[in-house]
Amino acid sequence: MKASTRLQAIWPAHIPMDIAPITAGLDQVLQDAAARHPDKAAFLCQSRAMTFAQLDRKAGFIAGFLQQRGRIAQGDRVGLLLPDGPDFIAAFFGILRAGAIAVPFDPTAPATTIAERIEQTGLRVILAAAEQAADLLPLADDLRLDRVILAPRSGAPSQDALAPSAALTGWGEMLNAAIDPEPVETRPEDPCLLLYGPEQSGPAMACLHTHRSALHAAACLRHWLGAGDRDLCLSALPLSRPEGLLAGAILPVVAGATGLLMPKGNSKREGCKALDDVTILTGCAATNAALLDQTGNSDNLRRVWTFDGRAGLRSYGQAETMGLVAAELDDNPALAGAGIPCQNTQILIVDPQTRRRAAQGRAGEILIRGPQVMARYWNDPRANTLRFRQIGGLRYFRTGDLGLLAGDGRLHVTGRLEPRA
Repeated sequence: MKASTRLQAIWPAHIPMDIAPITAGLDQVLQDAAARHPDKAAFLCQSRAMTFAQLDRKAGFIAGFLQQRGRIAQGDRVGLLLPDGPDFIAAFFGILRAGAIAVPFDPTAPATTIAERIEQTGLRVILAAAEQAADLLPLADDLRLDRVILAPRSGAPSQDALAPSAALTGWGEMLNAAIDPEPVETRPEDPCLLLYGPEQSGPAMACLHTHRSALHAAACLRHWLGAGDRDLCLSALPLSRPEGLLAGAILPVVAGATGLLMPKGNSKREGCKALDDVTILTGCAATNAALLDQTGNSDNLRRVWTFDGRAGLRSYGQAETMGLVAAELDDNPALAGAGIPCQNTQILIVDPQTRRRAAQGRAGEILIRGPQVMARYWNDPRANTLRFRQIGGLRYFRTGDLGLLAGDGRLHVTGRLEPRA
């Protein structure tokens, strides 16, 4: 899918208009990065570094344990209930190396919400921090959990706190087992992620993403941010959030950069101390502003990704698109709420009443087609029928957002057709 000719006049000269088709999976990208930069810091957290080689090795041991002890097969779902940090990153890539589907949960969500989502996704194994999992452990029978793997934290509960049908495994026990994983053939179209978006109205739905959708979004973000192997990337967004996972976990590996992790509850001062070396900052405008206010504008900081139309790289997207559909580098406030459709992304504006394509410059519902669009909602045929539409033999995702395409091809988001389900 080639970028529209009319976009050429406004397309940033240093950014490619098209991205080559994705041919590998996320785990292969990590293995390639580890081969190129084995001793380079992949992630920094609390002054400790995890190199690409260390991340690759830990991911392998986690994958092997999940396969052999957790009886995880390709396509199974595995939960992630961990705070932002190296354990989350290693577990995420370990799940993918096992050929499974990672299901990140917000550690601050109520236990009842997490329990509902465990049931919804049908996962049997979860990697969790003890403090987040404490309320879930007694429910393991009802939730059909076979195994709970606890990250190293003080005050970890004993097997007595767990329902008798589930096995409790310590993080060190898993890594010290040093089980090499069985090779899994991963194709770009294979599922790898179940992501939950914001609950604006009603229960959030699980968005099933593939290696292709995640990696295409990461490739788009890499080009728009200009990220490379000399960058230090700080994401102030939770890794359980689509944009946080994209910028905080996937982008550093794709770009061969170093990611700076800032765990929630840890004073943001650590991020501030390191901010003098940070070159790319990602977060909501308020968090970015707070970090910058405390440190001043570092000469090294060259790009900020924000989400509310303020200065820096602004973007439009949702969980169903890995958070990236359109982007804008221009700081002109007159362009607030506008964005250039990302590479290989086609946007249609459709009249909500007639369901026909709206006239140029007229507002309507925003429909999206592109490699970053999710495969489907998990176990929700009705939502899939409502949210996907065939037009001219092509499949489009209905966002439920209202907007218009200006004469130059920019997208302007103007409102909401209906609450998000």
